[in-house]
Amino acid sequence: MSIYDLGSLDPTPALGRSVSPNPGGRSAAQPTAPLRSAPAVRHFAPYAPFDLYGTASLVLPGTGQMLRGEFALGLFYLSSMGLMAALIWALFTTLDRVTETLRMLEYPGAPALWAIAAAFGVGVLLHLGSILSASPDSMPKRPHPIVAGLASAVLPGWGQVLNGSYRRACLFVCGAWLVAGLWILALPVVHERLAEVRLFIPDDVLAVCRPAVRFTAPVVVWALGLYDAVATATARRRG
Repeated sequence: MSIYDLGSLDPTPALGRSVSPNPGGRSAAQPTAPLRSAPAVRHFAPYAPFDLYGTASLVLPGTGQMLRGEFALGLFYLSSMGLMAALIWALFTTLDRVTETLRMLEYPGAPALWAIAAAFGVGVLLHLGSILSASPDSMPKRPHPIVAGLASAVLPGWGQVLNGSYRRACLFVCGAWLVAGLWILALPVVHERLAEVRLFIPDDVLAVCRPAVRFTAPVVVWALGLYDAVATATARRRG
């Protein structure tokens, strides 16, 4: 019969000492550190020398969120913008049938125009929201004033995005969308299409779409955006 030496066993361990196995070699009497929950880790795209996320969402809403790893949010902005564009195109191309149906129901045809304007406004808000939510956690190095000025000269709001001024960027992007809306309302094809279905743009709106306003507004938005981008970049480099 084999005999195994189990060593000495102390059935009454000292008070306050742990009797659990200690494979790490730490003394049983040494207190253990309290457990802490690990901080949440977010995965982002590699570092870029400029604000890649805001620039991407400025050009195409939702792509900045996708570069950050937030695919669900990016897909929401991208698909919603596509939905608004498809809705505007569908309402415009079927305007005759929509207005005829509304008149059969004893409603005026004007709600069709208001639906197109609402879809346009929702699309603008989605673009602005995409820019605001694409800001990085740690800002890259601020650009040179010349770089910020050239960016705003190419695309309104881009210089502000590079400077980290996302609210100002949204202000100039909104101004650019409003200018685009004025030019769309002044297109002859729009007036011809509305005349076919006996719909007309109100005189107050047409007054805003005059050539003097349509040619002056983009110059004002462009000049203010350029000046703001250069001035902000200069002030931050000095500070």
